[in-house]
Amino acid sequence: MNMLLAFATLAIILTTLALLRPVDHDESQYVAAALLTAHGLIPYQDFAYLQTPLQPYLFAPIALIAGAWTWPALRITNALLGTATIAAVHRAARIGSASTRAATIATALFATCDILLFSIGTARNDALPAACLALALPAIVRTARDQASRNDAILIGMLLAAAASAKISYALPALTYGIWTLFRADRRPWWTLLGALPFIALTTALFLQAPEGFLFGVIGFPGQAPTEWYQSRPWKLSNTAKIIDTLKFLALGPALLAIVATTGRRHRWHLILDLLIVAGLIAALAPVPTWRQYLLPVLPALFVRLALVWHAHPPGKAMRIAAIVFACAGLAPHDRGRRERPHPDARRDARHGRGA
Repeated sequence: MNMLLAFATLAIILTTLALLRPVDHDESQYVAAALLTAHGLIPYQDFAYLQTPLQPYLFAPIALIAGAWTWPALRITNALLGTATIAAVHRAARIGSASTRAATIATALFATCDILLFSIGTARNDALPAACLALALPAIVRTARDQASRNDAILIGMLLAAAASAKISYALPALTYGIWTLFRADRRPWWTLLGALPFIALTTALFLQAPEGFLFGVIGFPGQAPTEWYQSRPWKLSNTAKIIDTLKFLALGPALLAIVATTGRRHRWHLILDLLIVAGLIAALAPVPTWRQYLLPVLPALFVRLALVWHAHPPGKAMRIAAIVFACAGLAPHDRGRRERPHPDARRDARHGRGA
């Protein structure tokens, strides 16, 4: 009951923060996609959509009910999905035999990461796939500990496929888990595939309906547009900039500390968590440039690992102080939208009615 009250309070706090956050320039495309889908239009065929297709369909009923209030309604929805993500990390840590104290501390630190707070505080497409990934973790942990059922395998397949169908960067963690299940029959790879089939079918059907629009939105535009956008600032596309940005975003909150604290310390069954972390990191670093929300796939498994490590090896005084410092860095009040404002030319075009 105390934990339920804590997460209810957290949901209220995250919803309030979401409604107070400045507008992010990417939100409009996801709000518009939900509204257009709610009115019967089809992504890729009737309008451009720059991601895999699940979110517009899941959020269309919300848009239909909310109407002119769709933007705040989707922000509230994402804040609630963020709460579910945090709760799922706590649950997975407890199933992994972390103590209540270790699981609660690791989960609380997860909740202070700027990567997470930005992603669940806007009407973008980051919160839904992260929630799907995190909600799969309790069953993944049971599978790794040889305690899972057939229903767990189906649920994992559904949730990981849903994550990939909502955002393409989650396809690599999903594929990583699928490959991991193939090494032992008792991990039920075919039942996992069965759970994934509905979302694979949805994505495939929309691809077949408008293959050129699908490839442009999901692969072509995201791969080409940043290079063209940053022609005047090519340094932003360099590996040096990628390293600096990645470390900066991880350090805005305890994520970087969690990576350091969990390195080299694991039980044999922790391997799948490490594989999911690495897969999420590769997916985050593949696009150029790297933005903070790209790193979100890394965090759920990472903070489950942190809970498990700190249960077995409680942190010393220096580590506890560092955790507080990094948590404060993640929570420090600042204009979270400022670093990703549109280029001045884009703002000029908007004022004069030009541009997409």
